[in-house]
Amino acid sequence: MKITFLNSYRNANRNIVHRYTVSGTESEIARYEAVQGERLRVDENTGKPLYFTTNGTLGKSADLSFSQDGTRVYAVNAQVTMLESVANQFGNSAFGDAIRQQAAQAIINQVMGTQTVVAQQQMVSTPVAAVPAPVEDDSNPFEE
Repeated sequence: MKITFLNSYRNANRNIVHRYTVSGTESEIARYEAVQGERLRVDENTGKPLYFTTNGTLGKSADLSFSQDGTRVYAVNAQVTMLESVANQFGNSAFGDAIRQQAAQAIINQVMGTQTVVAQQQMVSTPVAAVPAPVEDDSNPFEE
């Protein structure tokens, strides 16, 4: 199943909620509607079922999947999850920071639906002061 972004709004708790329309095969839609039960909401204009989330990283569209026991649905965001896992694995190292920066860029691209480039911090090595070459001196300091 797929979800497609419709709009966002602030709920009573002031959280931003993103609303998506759900599309899929007839059997997927029927299963989705059964799982949602009383919580099911449909778009007034299209009659399509709606999916709501506070997860702002899904972007314009995403895949929707059923839990293993089939009692819940969730949006699949594998790319962000994998990047987050790798960044956490390397902790507060330069590599971990670089991965987090790339993950942020991937999220922005996914949300914006573009290849929007965000200014990235450049890693610049600190220049090393040049050590002067030894001066060649043939004189003997012990001679008078």
